[in-house]
Amino acid sequence: MQKSSIQSAIQAFNIIRDIPYQLNVAQKDTSCNSKALLLRELLTRLGFITRNMCCLFDWNDLPIPRSLAKLATQKFGTINYHFFLAVKIDNCWLNLDPTWDKGLCPPLPLSRWNGKSDTMIAVPTKSIRVYKKLFKFENRLKSGEFAVQFNNWLAQTRKKYAP
Repeated sequence: MQKSSIQSAIQAFNIIRDIPYQLNVAQKDTSCNSKALLLRELLTRLGFITRNMCCLFDWNDLPIPRSLAKLATQKFGTINYHFFLAVKIDNCWLNLDPTWDKGLCPPLPLSRWNGKSDTMIAVPTKSIRVYKKLFKFENRLKSGEFAVQFNNWLAQTRKKYAP
């Protein structure tokens, strides 16, 4: 890939990453899988080869309020899925995770990408694998008490740490 293509890919990553993350409420979904799909579309238009990735994680391992982690665990169980993307550059697969936006850092980790190496994954992973199906948002997170409370916490976090 040419340097200008890599720079365009980095720009695309930053744009998608900085879309405010939120679970689907009232048809607005900017969750991990939605952001990964958007990034895949942009990178594909730029001529990159991508693949869907998936990992397992536990809400209790995230730096979120214990009450939210407890609610997530009660509703969805201990192990959950997180989606991100891999892109092929110079015959190497690099993991790209645009999940958390700048407004959530801290307490959530902000992924940065230099075009040469993996980004950090937004969640502490239990295992990672290629996800051969199309990303499909899990209906169980689309609405309900957890989505509302989690989105409220995200909004409060952005206000607290806004520059």
